[in-house]
Amino acid sequence: MQHHFSTYTYKKVINILGGNRMERHQLLYAVTVAKFLSFTKAAEFLNISQPSLSNQIIKLEDELNICLFERSRQGVSLTEAGSAFVFYAQEILNDWKELALLMQDYSSMQVGTLRIGATPIMEIFDIPSLLASFQKQHPKINITLLQTGSTALLMALKNKEIDIAFIISSDSNPEIIDDDFFVLKLSNDLLCAIMSPKNPLSTNEKVNVSDLKNEKLILPTGTNTLQEIIKKYFESNNLPFKTTYCCDQTEAALAFASENLGVYFGTANIAHSHGHYELVCIPLSPTVYRSFSLVTADKLKYHPTLKNFVSFVKDNFPFRY
Repeated sequence: MQHHFSTYTYKKVINILGGNRMERHQLLYAVTVAKFLSFTKAAEFLNISQPSLSNQIIKLEDELNICLFERSRQGVSLTEAGSAFVFYAQEILNDWKELALLMQDYSSMQVGTLRIGATPIMEIFDIPSLLASFQKQHPKINITLLQTGSTALLMALKNKEIDIAFIISSDSNPEIIDDDFFVLKLSNDLLCAIMSPKNPLSTNEKVNVSDLKNEKLILPTGTNTLQEIIKKYFESNNLPFKTTYCCDQTEAALAFASENLGVYFGTANIAHSHGHYELVCIPLSPTVYRSFSLVTADKLKYHPTLKNFVSFVKDNFPFRY
């Protein structure tokens, strides 16, 4: 969330912070009062007495020579300076927590939890086997796995709900990954039209995008990276984009395609991994590629556990470009 404060307020808060040696608990107290907008509720949450908390906030305001909270019979509210203070105090507390976790990683020598996110098609890239091998080499590290779409995984990374993610992206949607992320591209595969041999297009060497204008399209449900890639692909080639069938699972989408109900999109290895279906994979023209990448927050790459994991992936993943 971006906060906008007056230049005067910003400079005043920064000057005050620079000239005072505040302690962590003072920042925590101010942030907690701002969260509840109640000294009583904040004191209960912090497990201290309400008079003690009030005195600590008054002491902090005296040290800063600035009013952070307005008190009235109606309750507590933040002043403009208070809002600025709490915003930066929360940033400091977040960094403090990350620093503590980082030092814990170093001191415990790889004991802890690695929270991994992956797209539903991770099996195609043998990620479960990769994780099992890593776990065997690092038995003291617990691994948790979140399986969802690439956009949701990146949001989970930003919200610090996971440490690392295996995602799908494309040159047609580079905006999905911003500068806050460290990215290791693992695979760059040609995207194909996947269809039944009964489809008249199945004998073509390539499927031109214009050939698909009258075809029924099978794509994942909701906001999905694959759907965004195909949508932009159609739009960039001046063709209307309309999904006929939406499927939650790749298995269902391939089953629909094998019954000649429409055309699905994916890489050849996806179709080959579901060999029980009779399917044909034909490259699209113009060509479009889909990337499979390992992503983590840029500053997290210094964590020893993550550094170890990224190095392990580099050494053991069968890179494809």
